[in-house]
Amino acid sequence: MNNTKKYGYSVVLLLGALAVAGSAMTSLQYADAQQGSTNSTTPDVHQPDSSPEAAVIIISTDSSGRAIFSPNNVTIRVGEEVLVLNNATTPQSFTSGSGANDPDVGTAFDTGLIQPKQFIEYTSANLQDGQQYQFFSRGSGGSEVGTIVMAGVIPEFGAMAAVVMAISIVAVMVVMQTKGVRLFGK
Repeated sequence: MNNTKKYGYSVVLLLGALAVAGSAMTSLQYADAQQGSTNSTTPDVHQPDSSPEAAVIIISTDSSGRAIFSPNNVTIRVGEEVLVLNNATTPQSFTSGSGANDPDVGTAFDTGLIQPKQFIEYTSANLQDGQQYQFFSRGSGGSEVGTIVMAGVIPEFGAMAAVVMAISIVAVMVVMQTKGVRLFGK
């Protein structure tokens, strides 16, 4: 067997392995996203994990005791986490809606009251791409209204990469066979 045949066979094996790996990674990422997805509007209140936060929102109060958010406008993607820290001296919440009289108050998310100097991590799996969600605090003293802008899903290229790899493998095999390189057999 000459070096051309070995090289050609190795390229085909490498491209095939990459296609399978890309497809498998996409399947695992999709399964993880589906497993983490929930229709619950209550954020997960727990110890911090190792996943990066897309945004950190700090709740404090102004001189009149009204809850304010810093920043009060954030842009995130579906499935990203927002860490909400209550830096006020009274319990506050992170609740969807424009205020207590909003008919849809709390339908997208509602932490309940977060105690002073405590935090929650909210995963935005239930929010929709391209939408905006207002939020406020149900704590005493009133609240300003902030906005979450959903920027869309980060595209997963694994499945597309697997298709491109498969087409590439076939193309490489055709070219190699036209050049007289035997891929399989003696």
